[in-house]
Amino acid sequence: TMAQQLHLSKYYICQVFQQRMNIRFTEFLKNLRTNHACHMLKEGSAITDAAFSSGFASIRTFNRVFRDITGLSPREYAQQEHIKRES
Repeated sequence: TMAQQLHLSKYYICQVFQQRMNIRFTEFLKNLRTNHACHMLKEGSAITDAAFSSGFASIRTFNRVFRDITGLSPREYAQQEHIKRES
């Protein structure tokens, strides 16, 4: 979408992004989406709502990316946050 709006190649945008930000665009996007999901889970949202609202296309992908970034499954993260709120 961004490439279309800017009338540039998505490959060019990704290349410039990586050069300027020192992180691949896809990794940046995964981190951004996961952070949004974490915020939603902290607020008590359902895992599926957090996944789809954060831009993930499937629960399977969400679970894999979430675990890769946080070290926890979304369920473990939500339970941990629930315990924090209770104490």
